[in-house]
Amino acid sequence: MVKWLILLSFFLLFFGYMGFISIILIIVFYFILFSLKKEKKTEIKENSNEKNIILLDEIIKNEAIKKFNLNNIDTYKEILYSGSQDEKIELIGMVVFNPSKEYVDLIRHLLKDEDETIRILASNSLQKMENYFENIIDNINKELIYEVNKDKIKELYLKLIDTYDRFIESSLLESFQVLEYKAKIFQVFNQMHEEYLNEKNFKKSFYYMSVKYNKFDSIIEDLKERIENENSINDKFLLVEIYYKQNKIDLIKEILKNIKRKDIEDIDLKNSYDYWSNYVF
Repeated sequence: MVKWLILLSFFLLFFGYMGFISIILIIVFYFILFSLKKEKKTEIKENSNEKNIILLDEIIKNEAIKKFNLNNIDTYKEILYSGSQDEKIELIGMVVFNPSKEYVDLIRHLLKDEDETIRILASNSLQKMENYFENIIDNINKELIYEVNKDKIKELYLKLIDTYDRFIESSLLESFQVLEYKAKIFQVFNQMHEEYLNEKNFKKSFYYMSVKYNKFDSIIEDLKERIENENSINDKFLLVEIYYKQNKIDLIKEILKNIKRKDIEDIDLKNSYDYWSNYVF
């Protein structure tokens, strides 16, 4: 601004009012051209970003049926660091339908990519992942309003709980949102009729979520009773997790001593037995 004032003073002093008016017109013309050029540049950038988002949508449609394999996570990381633009865009499109924490972390890394196109598509992809969960939740709640078939209602309840849980696990949510969605899980259990809560699958889900999200005080005695009456291996390992969180190592040892590894058929439970045995003995 100072240089323009000096220039105006110079023309006024040496060329009179005609010179002063001439330089005013030149300055106005300059700023008009500068403004038009800036608007054009912004328009070109916006059009480019729009094309990139359309490109991502096309890739998403083509990649929708593909499922990622966590065993290939190192390969996907290589693409992040040294892949071509096309490889990165394809990775982004595939991850939208696999919104687990591992893949969300991959996309977050691409938010720092040196290629602006990749950064824009990565940001758009994260939003689409959130929309993925939100759309499932909205559709389930709409179905629950009108559904009258009890078996279908039970199926929808379980799906809603699972979706809330996966949304939390995805790491897409802020801390305050995580608390909200944890509360939503137990709101669903509270909304369910007694006949549903007594169903085996619901009991299993309720116990699992209670232990996972540290709301297990009300289920400990119930688990002990079920173990005594049914000798359930699943319930024993849930109780082991509770005792671990309560730092009651001796009680974990007591449970494990009463389990025979050869009697465990489920491979995941067998792995749990090995893990806890190595931990406490």
